Amino acid sequence: MAHDDIYVRIGDAWGMYREGQHAAAIAEFERIVAQKPDEIDAHYGLGLALRAAGQQESAVTAFQKALKLVDAKLSPAAADKYSTIEVETETLQEALTEDTLVTGKHDRFTMLKRMTGQRLTELGVNVPVSRSGAVITDAIQASYDNA
Repeated sequence: MAHDDIYVRIGDAWGMYREGQHAAAIAEFERIVAQKPDEIDAHYGLGLALRAAGQQESAVTAFQKALKLVDAKLSPAAADKYSTIEVETETLQEALTEDTLVTGKHDRFTMLKRMTGQRLTELGVNVPVSRSGAVITDAIQASYDNA
């Protein structure tokens, strides 16, 4: 499957969701995540479509998967891959913990992390947040625990 093709399919699934075709959107998002399990946008869209269809528990699972994928993108190891500036790992972890945005990609992932945490909270899932209101996921929580 071509890289661009996956984004066309995600766009189509989002269109189905926006038009209220939740069953069709769910089916397409599920096909996408089956073929590309690390696609954050598909997991997030799946969560929204499932929630709209009244499938709360499945929506929680989809949002939790999206949150874990975002957390992995914001980890210091991933940050080295995406960062366009030289930053020591400790400094980068501190920056991510405080919600300082390092690059445009981090901006996107930080936004997705917040949005996914908000959706989980709306579904009654207790999602820890920092003093700044940012969602605290496993890697970030570990840095707080070790501080």
